[in-house]
Amino acid sequence: MLDALIAGRADPQTMAALAKRRMRRKIPLLEQALTGLVRDHHRRLLAIQLAHIDFLDEQIEALSTAIGASLAALSADEMAPASAGAAEGASLPATPAAPPVLTFTRAVELLDTIPGVDRRGAELILAEIGIDMTRFETAPRLAAWAGVAPGNNESAGKQRSSTTRKGNQALRAGLTP
Repeated sequence: MLDALIAGRADPQTMAALAKRRMRRKIPLLEQALTGLVRDHHRRLLAIQLAHIDFLDEQIEALSTAIGASLAALSADEMAPASAGAAEGASLPATPAAPPVLTFTRAVELLDTIPGVDRRGAELILAEIGIDMTRFETAPRLAAWAGVAPGNNESAGKQRSSTTRKGNQALRAGLTP
């Protein structure tokens, strides 16, 4: 519809007919909303805004590709020492199997299975906290560090209102809606 507006089509019935899926039920409302005057400067501004959205989508895709390449490189670097050690130990007697090494790529795949976390969110989480969870010791400490744990202001058995700490603002923004 926006492309049709930019092209100069202004007939509300024709424009409303371009609706897809669930919006088809709202054609009368769309006709009413599309009734009005669209001038050249409106079309120009709309074209600029759509071009900017397309540019941002391209930038996001380029960054996602670069992040994917970096994750693949990190995973390859982590796997290389493990496979080199396995090659050296091939002549030694059999030892119990070591647990599989968690790579960034595998960690992204695992985090992506959590409802509400998409691939970009998983990459954000790993970029901020990494895959080594031993530095946090417990889940509550990680939540407090991220700034998503509730505050605790208690004195003499009375609980007072308190706020959460600022924490890691990039991670907190990615974890909260």
